[in-house]
Formats: sequence, structure tokens, C-alpha cells
Amino acid sequence: MQYKPKYDQTLIIGIVKDGIWCWYVTGKDMWIVSSEKHGKEYSIECIEQRGEGTFLEKMKPFYVQTEELADLLHEKNYESILDLVPALSIDLDHKTLQSLVLESSTFEKNVPKGWSGEYRDFIDDVPKQNQYWMINGQNEFLDKSHQ
Repeated sequence: MQYKPKYDQTLIIGIVKDGIWCWYVTGKDMWIVSSEKHGKEYSIECIEQRGEGTFLEKMKPFYVQTEELADLLHEKNYESILDLVPALSIDLDHKTLQSLVLESSTFEKNVPKGWSGEYRDFIDDVPKQNQYWMINGQNEFLDKSHQ
């Protein structure tokens, strides 16, 4: 894992391509774009500008297995449970982005033309085999001992 998840410094991103869900942990700064009109914003415009193939190639070093994220939770290897909450769901098949970023970022507002973006809790939409927060049938995000 290139980046250890850390709230407000990294993003845990689920990307769907050809119906397959994969997790990535990236630095948050990777998603900043600057515009004269709005200053610095968070965006996925790089997908449209570079094409899906190039985008996915660029993401390869940030790939993490579901089990790696589950191990961090199970071993309580984090400072805050917020470190491990997924931030974005990017569905390349359906050209949708869902953001669960807690602070006022602009991901869902800055999607490429032809895409839809929304601020929405997508956790229950993640395929069961990719739900790293479910350990022995228990949702670790809801476990009060983490807070």
C-alpha cells in the first residue's frame, strides 16, 4: 500500500470498470485542479481529459486489496475510524461519481460532461465481497469502541 489511509490527507476510492470493483488509496492532493474562476477544487476531470485507459494506468500504484483495508480495521491500525471510511465511488461503466467526503469538497460538482455526480452514502451499494468494514458479519464502522 503506497499510502496508509489518513483522514483529510488521503482518499479511499472504489472504482468500477467492467462490473469489477477495486479499491485505491491516493493522496488527496492528486485530485486538486486549479481554475482561475474558482481557485483550487477537487475534481475527476482527469478521467475525461486523459481517457479511461490512461486514468486506470495512473491509478495502478494506488491499488489495494479489500483484505489489506480489512486488516487495518481488524488490527485497529489507524488514528481515527474516519481514516478508513471510503470517500468516492467512481463507476466508469455508468459514468457516475458518488462522494462521501465529509468536508465541503467539490467532487460531485466537478464531474466530466456526460457524467452524474452526487453527495451520497454509497456504502451499502458496495458489493459484499468488497465491504472491508464487515468483519465476522459486524459493521466495524458502527462499532462504538472505534470512536
